[in-house]
Amino acid sequence: LLPGMQTIAQDPGLTKQLTQLLGGAPLLTQPIAYWNTPGGGALFHHDAFKEELKGGQRGVCFVQASGRTAWLALSTEALAHEVQTFLRGLLTGEWPDLEEQLLSDATTKSAMLCLASDPESIIDQLILPGCGQLAGIVNQAPTFTALLADQGHALILDPGDVLLLPNQGLRKTLMHSVFCASHEAVSYTQRTRPSFLAAL
Repeated sequence: LLPGMQTIAQDPGLTKQLTQLLGGAPLLTQPIAYWNTPGGGALFHHDAFKEELKGGQRGVCFVQASGRTAWLALSTEALAHEVQTFLRGLLTGEWPDLEEQLLSDATTKSAMLCLASDPESIIDQLILPGCGQLAGIVNQAPTFTALLADQGHALILDPGDVLLLPNQGLRKTLMHSVFCASHEAVSYTQRTRPSFLAAL
């Protein structure tokens, strides 16, 4: 159903690089085609499954087929650290306008105070669909997005670029958000979920 999938899965250069990275042959399975239109994209999420690591999915291989996309991509642990730092700044009045917007009531502020002191609870929220209580920060606060970019967590994919997002389970996966960075609809066709013989 996806005409380019065989070409990508059998590309000698890509196969060689993946094999070197993994220490074994990649098993590219579950092909998915995905399109973004200008102004579109995907909120922060991960592609991990709640499954045994042995024999399960070890990552996702994205191939940019056309157009250009902008990505924020970092490990769950790194995102939790950035959220914790941001929360501490927010709660100490570093961004009064954002504080008013994101901590609009005493209940929310109390919940964020608890999260700010517990990185494991932050991860608990981040791995939920939509990033749980942290959705407003990671998906709707441009200041936070800018901070992630400033910390080196942003990248641009052009046609032909390949991005491998490793996965070692729900708490050790790669969180990512995608933005269309073209004036026309773009596709990272043949998004594939590799099940690797060796863990990353």
